[in-house]
Amino acid sequence: MIIAVLLHGAGNLFIKAFPSMRARANEHNKAAAKWQKMQEKMKTLRWCLEDPTVEISKIHEWYEKLIVEREETCNIANIPQKKYEKAGTLELVKKRIKERRDLYLGVRGVYE
Repeated sequence: MIIAVLLHGAGNLFIKAFPSMRARANEHNKAAAKWQKMQEKMKTLRWCLEDPTVEISKIHEWYEKLIVEREETCNIANIPQKKYEKAGTLELVKKRIKERRDLYLGVRGVYE
């Protein structure tokens, strides 16, 4: 619990120190909210597909709107190509995962 509070506080300090990070965090939050909203709309659309009284033209219209909304959502939190290049090779990704795992296991071992 104490570690969680410290990490949360450190994250807030980091975001305050780097305003661009705050903007990116806000963009990602907005994108996530829009994805959730679209997911709910798609559930409704699936229900409508099962209802024989709903016209196909109406479903097509809703689907076209979802496509536009998806494109807009994808553009909210666009990740620059440099980030993908910086992620590097598979070996580098595996190394980072191992480092995080080792860190987690090390912290967990202290409190057990």
